[in-house]
Amino acid sequence: MLALAALVLVFAQGCESIPAGSSQSPRVRTDQGQHWMPVPTSARVYPSTRFIKEAGRSILEARFELYDEMGDPVKYAGTFQIELFSVDESLGNTPRRLLYTWDAGLMSLDEQQEHYDPITRGYLFRLGVDDLKIARQTTLLKVVFTPVDRARLEAESEVRSDW
Repeated sequence: MLALAALVLVFAQGCESIPAGSSQSPRVRTDQGQHWMPVPTSARVYPSTRFIKEAGRSILEARFELYDEMGDPVKYAGTFQIELFSVDESLGNTPRRLLYTWDAGLMSLDEQQEHYDPITRGYLFRLGVDDLKIARQTTLLKVVFTPVDRARLEAESEVRSDW
């Protein structure tokens, strides 16, 4: 029983196992209480973001990814501010006029489940657009993600139309 208690104590301290016959002494973890947690450090507009036509309506399927410091997709609580601009190609593709603004929260489990797509490992927002002509012109989508207790992240991309 005493041997079992000693074994539990060794594992509780976070010691590494040492191969038999090794002269190394065990290293004790010094970062107890300090754990790495995946948090978003960058954002990206997913390449499949596009306008679609559905039942005569124009919809912007906006997809976004959040990445942690290792470059892996991550979920996180926060808010998205999404802006769609018209682009003037004669001025070097610079944004010209704000067309739409949407705000979307990802604060609750229900909101996460509604928008997170496990296949693409990103977020999907289906945003209504009332003018079908917008989908036929060059537009720029800008997104600002404001995570809870973290600095905001920004990304932008041109939006394509499949029709």
